[in-house]
Amino acid sequence: MNDLQKKIIKIFDNTDIIFGFTKTENERFEKDYSSAFIFAVPYTHQLSLKNYRENVFHEGILGAKRILEDKVDEIETLLKKEGIKYYIPEVAQKDDGQFRAEFSFKDAAAAAGIGWFGKNDVIITEKYGPRIRLSAILIDQEFEYSKPYEKSLCPVDCDKCIQVCPGHALRNVIWEKGMRRDDLIYIVNCNKIRSAFVSKLGRWGACGLCLAVCPYGSSEEEKQDGIV
Repeated sequence: MNDLQKKIIKIFDNTDIIFGFTKTENERFEKDYSSAFIFAVPYTHQLSLKNYRENVFHEGILGAKRILEDKVDEIETLLKKEGIKYYIPEVAQKDDGQFRAEFSFKDAAAAAGIGWFGKNDVIITEKYGPRIRLSAILIDQEFEYSKPYEKSLCPVDCDKCIQVCPGHALRNVIWEKGMRRDDLIYIVNCNKIRSAFVSKLGRWGACGLCLAVCPYGSSEEEKQDGIV
């Protein structure tokens, strides 16, 4: 492990943030940035269906976003000081009917060992389930890479996110590496539901029922009560 990698890791000492390193497997960026550093900040409100409220869910996302932005600033400061070339990919998807971003944070998160794709097409972590916000920084430096997830750990017979989805957007498919997004989700159906919240909350993608219902990251009490 080189000194730069050690310094990046040190930024996350005494935090609950999950992180990992992977090769940059993206044709647009891999020639200039050999590595990707990915980290996942847990929502500041870890909701289940028992306590799910749209506004509270929204606040939890914003709380994670603030923490994430502070950490990105710290990493940027370090990379600038070290004279290392880097790039922070755009988070937003293009509103072109395909709803794809320039760099897949989720693909990189699975490759970096942060989590796997659930049946709801989001990254599931063992500690927090899907209730996380991802960030990615592409770096022109070689690192020691994390062990990737190459298949889902979701139980085959679990369909809680399938049943709760108001847009009937999920195909009930177990993910394995190499699958496309469309193998897991009808993205147009999902975005119809998510876009309905823009006028109320001023942001895209507010529906979080498939996140709230996931057993991963939920309390043992909630699991025993059958809430998740």
